[in-house]
Amino acid sequence: MFRFLKRLAFFRLHAHGDHPVRRHGRRRMAVATAACSACLVGGVALAHPPRGEGGPGGPEGHMMHEHAGVWLDGLLAEIGATDAQKTVAHAARDEALAAMDRTHASGKGEMDAALKLFAGDTIDEKALADLRQRFQGKHAEVQQVVLAGVLKIHGQLDATQRQKLVAALKDFRPEQRGGGFGAAMGKRMMLGRMEQMLDRVKADDKQKATIRATAERVMKAFEGQTATRQALFDEALGLLAQPKIDPAALQRLVARHDADRQAMGDQFIQAARDVHAALRPDQRAGLVQGFAERMGHFRGR
Repeated sequence: MFRFLKRLAFFRLHAHGDHPVRRHGRRRMAVATAACSACLVGGVALAHPPRGEGGPGGPEGHMMHEHAGVWLDGLLAEIGATDAQKTVAHAARDEALAAMDRTHASGKGEMDAALKLFAGDTIDEKALADLRQRFQGKHAEVQQVVLAGVLKIHGQLDATQRQKLVAALKDFRPEQRGGGFGAAMGKRMMLGRMEQMLDRVKADDKQKATIRATAERVMKAFEGQTATRQALFDEALGLLAQPKIDPAALQRLVARHDADRQAMGDQFIQAARDVHAALRPDQRAGLVQGFAERMGHFRGR
């Protein structure tokens, strides 16, 4: 998901400080990413377990919609939005949330397909590529809706409001959310979940060492993208501050983000291959069963 655009459109709900919304949007979209990309079933699935999947009509979906409304209304009040501007912003928010809901609702089949791929004696590379392409298509669909919403909202703001919006969004810079106690705690939780899964499938010391190294490599790659995310975010704020967003500059920014996301996807998929190769068939089956049970729990089954 295009991080900076979701923030500009008010759908990345990572509020901190005195803001009322925290991590519900990230949890839900993380599940969609895990379900569609196929790579999280392997090494990354061990480190990044799902944290809730209520679906569009479930508790996570309702919570996301409610918190999106609360945070957006607070931001609109902060920039002094008129009733007409609020109407445009609310419509853009609803369109983006609806697009995310559609993507999320169809994610079960892709998760099941990813689990089936991982459970096989060998990973079917063509099927994996097809699955990844399906995920990328969904990402592109949501991204276009969010982009359109950003442009609609931006077109309604005057110069003072644009500056106030940029100032407010600077609170969400990636480096502010990516370090400190929260990041360290999150990493410990992910590694803890990974160890539980390794114990479940009775991995030996050699297997554990291989999979731990794989997970560490993926996490380091993700952390290494902080500078790139920061540069993209700052450029996005620069575009938002302008009276008119340059379409060519915006598309270049989108292309750079997509390339960054593609590179991270390559890391995830290689991790899946490495974990698949490190485990015996019965261990892979146990891992898939545990992951399916966890997904079933959040689906209410």
